[in-house]
Amino acid sequence: MIGGDPYFSTLSLFVFLFVPSLPLSLFLSSQVEVYSVTVDCTVASRFAHTVMTSSAINKANASQEIFFEVEMPKTAFITNFSMLIEGQVYVGEVKEKEKAKKQYEKAVSSGQTAGLVKVSGRKMEKFSVSVNIAANSNVTFVLTYEELLQRKLGQYEILTRVKPKQLVQNFQVTPCSLKLNPNPTFSMSTFKYSFPRSFKKCQNIFVT
Repeated sequence: MIGGDPYFSTLSLFVFLFVPSLPLSLFLSSQVEVYSVTVDCTVASRFAHTVMTSSAINKANASQEIFFEVEMPKTAFITNFSMLIEGQVYVGEVKEKEKAKKQYEKAVSSGQTAGLVKVSGRKMEKFSVSVNIAANSNVTFVLTYEELLQRKLGQYEILTRVKPKQLVQNFQVTPCSLKLNPNPTFSMSTFKYSFPRSFKKCQNIFVT
């Protein structure tokens, strides 16, 4: 779906924009905590479907901007990015770059929760979003991307990197589950993972 697809060849001209209405705040603070990160993966017919979920809370009495970044394989493509705020789900909307930027800056200046997503095109390696979280609010980010697995030396490899950039109370990684056809051509043989030294201080780390 990536090679030759006009959507992905022009994706660098657009951003995703989220502008839910939240209370106005006038003071700045840095009391933002990422308290949960989960990674789930499913493989069906050599197609990997990965969902990354990250939850954060702004403990301050003022809005605060944070950054959410994910490194992905060059062959992967984003199928969804959404935010969950106080029970409301806000799905990313594609807008022209300049219009999206102006709308985002307007929302940030008034203390609203808004997200601006930037990607680099067909060969993108990094997904990043800067989000202005309203005072005393929780935000959950859900990023979904897919990838057609390539066979190398008789094996298929799925590479997932997670860098929360701060200590996380709950960190959970689920090895890829398989949805096999009646005559499967491959099977899950190994699952390798490693954690940075700083993760030893996390309250809960799960590999399920």
